[in-house]
Amino acid sequence: MPDIEDIKKILDGYLKPMADYCVDDIAQQILQLFEQQPLFRLGDFTLHSGDKSRWLIDCSVLSDEDWNTLAYMIQESITFGKVIGIPKGGLKLASALEQYKSDSNITLVVDDVFTTGKSMEEERAKHTEPTLGAVIFARSACASWIHPVFQLPAC
Repeated sequence: MPDIEDIKKILDGYLKPMADYCVDDIAQQILQLFEQQPLFRLGDFTLHSGDKSRWLIDCSVLSDEDWNTLAYMIQESITFGKVIGIPKGGLKLASALEQYKSDSNITLVVDDVFTTGKSMEEERAKHTEPTLGAVIFARSACASWIHPVFQLPAC
């Protein structure tokens, strides 16, 4: 797969009369097309939990608009004053949720995909204030304090 510099060299020959920033913008857009991956994939995967799976949910492919929409969906049902993202999947979600913080004393712990809940429970244990959790996709049943946007059926 070409990298950004390869694409810029190819474009430079065709777009010489245009400003350099145009070449950079177009090269970035072409690179994004090469890098697009599906949200759901089949294969042999080792999950963050260490579990093996034949399918993967790869939230890194979500756009900023996707993250902002998911954050909006979460804030419709949960009020919070602080938000903490579980690295690395929960960091983008936490960032998108920042705009919805209120003066509540509730800490919201977020992640993209819930499998075993170990990371969520470990983060929750660090806090003495009331804590709730939210995840985009739950691969299994969540503890009562964690609210999934999408709950996948049990296998």
